[in-house]
Amino acid sequence: MMAVNRRKSVFYILAALTVLALSATVFSLGIYQGGWDNPATDIFLKVAPLPAAVVEGKVIFISEVNRMLSAFQKAVAYQAEFDFSSIAGGEALARQKEQILRALIENALIAGIADERGVEVAASELESYYQYLLPRFEINPQDSTAQIREIFGWRKQEFIRRIVRPDLLRAKISVKLLEEAPDPQAISRVEFIRNEIARGVDFGFLAGEFSDDEESRFAQGELGFFAKKDLPPWFEERAFALGEGDVSGTVLSPDGYHVLKVLFRDDERNPAQIQLAHILVASDPLSELLESRRNLAKIYVRR
Repeated sequence: MMAVNRRKSVFYILAALTVLALSATVFSLGIYQGGWDNPATDIFLKVAPLPAAVVEGKVIFISEVNRMLSAFQKAVAYQAEFDFSSIAGGEALARQKEQILRALIENALIAGIADERGVEVAASELESYYQYLLPRFEINPQDSTAQIREIFGWRKQEFIRRIVRPDLLRAKISVKLLEEAPDPQAISRVEFIRNEIARGVDFGFLAGEFSDDEESRFAQGELGFFAKKDLPPWFEERAFALGEGDVSGTVLSPDGYHVLKVLFRDDERNPAQIQLAHILVASDPLSELLESRRNLAKIYVRR
């Protein structure tokens, strides 16, 4: 009798495993071939994460793509009403999903480049860059945790992991590439601009003639007033070391090479502020490197 019960138990277990396997197969086919996207598939992907892509052995899960897409929808809804259930809304979501996957693939490639070149991001750098980015998302630093939850549906650490860290890592690699392999043509242009400044040519005129920053060149290179914490990390120390009317040496950023000028200082304010102008000579070696990596890397995308 006990042997019969054991056989029945084994049978029930095998039957349950078979049903689970069949369900997993059906869901997998539905997700990959049928494009299923509903609460049931969300639950399935939490239990059995499926890859959206594999980049040099690093897996990008469908659940991560969906999490980013959900944050996009929430952020759009936070700013204005938009019907994602309409045909136009569905097409917009499909395009955004493709963009998110491409961005995650690029982030994986950048992480590999960072490992090769020993580029790391310290916790203190992350917190500082987090504070710098908040106003760019129109988030109040005093209430950032609650606003990030309201806008994106994320915790602070999720925002840092998904937005802040990849952006900062990309920036640091871009600057390192400019340090390791200077762009000869860009350097030549910067030297010409600096020589013209030394000759007494007006900084604003040179910005209008030669800067690659299309937004500021028509304002004679002026960027506005900034407290130190409002400037990106590649500017803050160099800019605030200048006196009023002083011009910097060459400053590297993810965008290329800059010459900075402090037009006005207000050290009596708390915090102190400067009125800053710049001339940008653009150079982007990271984009070229990424294009090369895409062609050479082993990237498998599930369709």
